[in-house]
Amino acid sequence: MASIVVIGDEAATSMLVPAKSRSVGHDGRMTEGGAVGFELVVELRPEVVLLSARYQASDRLRGIEAGCDACIVKPSSPSDLLEW
Repeated sequence: MASIVVIGDEAATSMLVPAKSRSVGHDGRMTEGGAVGFELVVELRPEVVLLSARYQASDRLRGIEAGCDACIVKPSSPSDLLEW
């Protein structure tokens, strides 16, 4: 089971990805952007973080430093998530 956290601003994706993740046996969660989102990442240490397109390379690095295996920035394809 993989743990996936969606940090984003787009409600549809932020709710769809965690729901779909849970339906196939993964732990999927969503959170708001900014510092609150990264606090959840530090707390949960998920394998994958999906970031809004508004985030920068430094935010991707923050996720990796927090213990994530991958930080995927939108737009991305569903296959990016399926690899994990």
